[in-house]
Amino acid sequence: MRRVVFVTVTALVLAVACTLDAEDTSSTVSFRRAIRIMPAAEARDFTENKLVEFTLRETSRRSATFAELLRALDGLPDVIVYLQTATLEERGLHGRARFEVARSGVLVGQITIHRFRPAELKARIRTIAHELAHAFEVACLRRRATTSALHEALAARATSYGRRRSAETPFARAVEMAVLDEWFRQQLTTPQIGALALEYGLTDCPGQAAAR
Repeated sequence: MRRVVFVTVTALVLAVACTLDAEDTSSTVSFRRAIRIMPAAEARDFTENKLVEFTLRETSRRSATFAELLRALDGLPDVIVYLQTATLEERGLHGRARFEVARSGVLVGQITIHRFRPAELKARIRTIAHELAHAFEVACLRRRATTSALHEALAARATSYGRRRSAETPFARAVEMAVLDEWFRQQLTTPQIGALALEYGLTDCPGQAAAR
C-alpha cells in the first residue's frame, strides 16, 4: 500500500515541479524568512529546487509536526538556514548540517540534502525533516555565545556507539519518524515538536514559553 502511495505522489511531484510558482499556496506554511533554498550545487535548471520546495509544502500539509517545525524556525528573526541539494559521495549519507554563530549573534545553518531521484520521495521527506529538526534543536541551544560552545552542546546530545560518537541526536531521529508516520497516515494530528523537545531535554525552544 505504501509503495502505491509513493508511486502516485512521485507522479504528482513531477507534474507540480514545473508549475509550483503558479500555484495558490496561501493555505500552506510559509518558510521563506528563515529557510532559504539555494541553487542546487550541480543542476543548471531549477528542478532540484522545485522538488525540495514541493516536498516542504506538501509535507507541511500532511504532517502537523512538520508544519509546526517550519513555523517555529520561520518565526525566529535570529536564525537563517540555507538549504541546498548536492550529490553526497559518503556511503549512506543522505544529509549533513553545519551551524555557526555569527558575530551579530545570528545562528546560521548550512544544510545539504543528497540529490535524490524524483522517485525517492520517502528519503527526501525523512532527510529534510531530520536536518531541519537539527536546526530546531540548535535554535533551542542558541544561547551558546560561540560556535565552539554550540558544537560542544550538540556533541553532548549525540548518541554514542561504544567508543564512537555519532553526529546524530535522538531528537532529530524522533522528529523524522514522527513526520514520516504522519505523512503516511495523510491526516493532521496534534503537533509533536513541543512534546518531543521536552522528552529529549530541550527546555529553551522557540515558542515553548508561550505553550506553557
